[in-house]
Amino acid sequence: MQLNNTKLVVILLLGLMVIGFGVGGLMLALNSEHLMHGKFSSNINSESSHHSLGERKIREDEINLNKNINSIKIVNSVGDVNIEYYDGNDIKIVYNAYERSSLEVDKNTREIKIEGKVDKRDKSLSGNISNVELNIKVPASYDNDFKIKNGVGTINCYLSSYQYLEIKNGVGDINIYTENVGESFAKLGVGSLKFVIPKQSELKVEAKTGVGSISNRFDFDYEDSNGKFISDRLNASIGDDKVRVILEVGTGDIKIR
Repeated sequence: MQLNNTKLVVILLLGLMVIGFGVGGLMLALNSEHLMHGKFSSNINSESSHHSLGERKIREDEINLNKNINSIKIVNSVGDVNIEYYDGNDIKIVYNAYERSSLEVDKNTREIKIEGKVDKRDKSLSGNISNVELNIKVPASYDNDFKIKNGVGTINCYLSSYQYLEIKNGVGDINIYTENVGESFAKLGVGSLKFVIPKQSELKVEAKTGVGSISNRFDFDYEDSNGKFISDRLNASIGDDKVRVILEVGTGDIKIR
């Protein structure tokens, strides 16, 4: 019995997806960063190890968070980005990378920009992303905007509250935990996106995947995916829908909890 052309195309796409996830999973398995009850614990080996990026190097900085700051922008080339709130007054930054890397902090009147860079000329970089971390602690009192962008690695956010949150990641995972949800936009190329929503939240959720599924703990109704069963789409509201949450993944799953 011969399969029609549509089924053949779907089977080929699913095969490629499985292979892609296998390769991506192997790379991300090197990542030693795990969520620990909503907080983040670093498992990076603190011993100096010499390779083409030089010796390990930790860079630190602190920024006084004054009332005029309305945006925190975080950019990272490769590695993990971990952001969590704490009871304090300063933004604390620890960049755990190598000699051939840099930490740049721009302290403008209204916006703070934090950027971690690793030398792009290193060809072995893809095998060492688990050894690079940008860890940032933000005062719990800060409730304005966050803009976060990463190339390859995992982004973990544990936030108190915010007006607007924008997260973009190329390859890896995105995990978002927040006590109070504001306007949110998260976009991921390949990987898994998890958004934990407090039970008392009222918002409108729009989520879609190119290849992958969407799961949630709420009583959401799924929008028709027009027969493209390798993709998924969700469009629903909880209570007042003035707050909008948009979640997009190219290849991978979305989990709303």
